[in-house]
Amino acid sequence: VASLSSEANNIPAFSQRSILVGDEFALAYHPAYHNQIKQRTIDLLQAQYSPDLKDTQSFIRQYNVDYLLLDNNAFTAQYLLNKNWLINSSWTDQTQQAIAQLKSKHPPALIKIMPSCLAVSTDTLKLLKSSCLLEK
Repeated sequence: VASLSSEANNIPAFSQRSILVGDEFALAYHPAYHNQIKQRTIDLLQAQYSPDLKDTQSFIRQYNVDYLLLDNNAFTAQYLLNKNWLINSSWTDQTQQAIAQLKSKHPPALIKIMPSCLAVSTDTLKLLKSSCLLEK
């Protein structure tokens, strides 16, 4: 499961699924581990906020992602600004690029596709099936 949501930290314990990255795991001290977390986070930011669905599809294939978990407010600049682990990190530049993308005239591709690929939706979260995203 790929997600920038803090809720992703609960997924391994409660669903027996792994996550690509999580804010609780982002404070990596070992250089090799840090580099891997950094690359995964950058790739996820680019995939989630890209206006081109092909970027998202490429990310899904690269990491073999089954689901994308999104907070309902994930497509607002304030959402990213409130995530200290994204703003105060070595991938701050990429987070700022995602914020700029949200403020541009070209919305992320996931916004349009999201309704047709929903696996589950709650008041605060949306779970998207990656297989559906690959078919678009």
